[in-house]
Amino acid sequence: MDKNKHAKVIAQHLARVFLYDEQIGSKKLYPDVREKYYKLWDIMREKRMQIKLVETFRSVPRQNSLSRGVTNAKGLQSYHQYGLAFDVYFLYKGWDAPADWWQALGEEGEKLGLIWGGRWKSKDYGHFEWHPNFTWEDLKPYLEVVD
Repeated sequence: MDKNKHAKVIAQHLARVFLYDEQIGSKKLYPDVREKYYKLWDIMREKRMQIKLVETFRSVPRQNSLSRGVTNAKGLQSYHQYGLAFDVYFLYKGWDAPADWWQALGEEGEKLGLIWGGRWKSKDYGHFEWHPNFTWEDLKPYLEVVD
């Protein structure tokens, strides 16, 4: 699928999610990403390292508030704004899980085609995002509000 087609389909998904307030939790994720999340959840459950979804979509104001110390991304610069990112932690260990658990989680997510925040210079072990053949920069013009 080309960039314009992807952008249109993602914008339509976000319209269903927010204009009609039809979906909650994992359903706020773009369907391809939601499917990858559930596969990752199943894999980690089988390994007895159950994960919990803690965040999917973020509004622009929420992202801007987090850009002051938590993340470097401002509103519309994060895959969270497009339903293409999610954050998890371990159900019984929280953020204090052993390093090998985070490594296993990251490797399994990467096998599913997800980008893992644990590989970044500023580590974000519980973060995953998906961006096949496009970036948030390609999507931003479709959702940016111009005054």
